[in-house]
Amino acid sequence: MLMQGLISIAHSGEVTEVLSSPRGVKYVINGLLGTPTGGSIKMRTIWITDKDQVRPRFVTAYPI
Repeated sequence: MLMQGLISIAHSGEVTEVLSSPRGVKYVINGLLGTPTGGSIKMRTIWITDKDQVRPRFVTAYPI
């Protein structure tokens, strides 16, 4: 459930920052993460597309 929720935020959340570096491009994306009890938590997720890669990978997430 957690993995699907984080992927959902990546697809439909609000991109608040895009930062380029020599390692790749970092995306900060905010969205709602569903809980097992039916509630939701506002989360900030960080994703990076490494240099020479097409698909971003998950870095971290924390509640905001």
